[in-house]
Amino acid sequence: MAAIQLVKLAGARSIAVSSSQAKLDICLKLGSFAGINYKENPDFSSLVMDLSDGKGANVILDPVMGSNFNFNLDCLAMDA
Repeated sequence: MAAIQLVKLAGARSIAVSSSQAKLDICLKLGSFAGINYKENPDFSSLVMDLSDGKGANVILDPVMGSNFNFNLDCLAMDA
């Protein structure tokens, strides 16, 4: 939650990826630009690319990783 607020304070946009709409609603309330439910969109990387105008994410904070690791890699911007 702190990362979302720090990103917004820095003038950047964050995209929250979570397993439930309730969690995404909290992220959006805290200032996330967008939210993606990975249970509904298992390969969320194309949505992240769309939301970032094809540029991808500069930073990914995923403390769990697990099965989303490769999708996170697919979301990264050049030189991220």
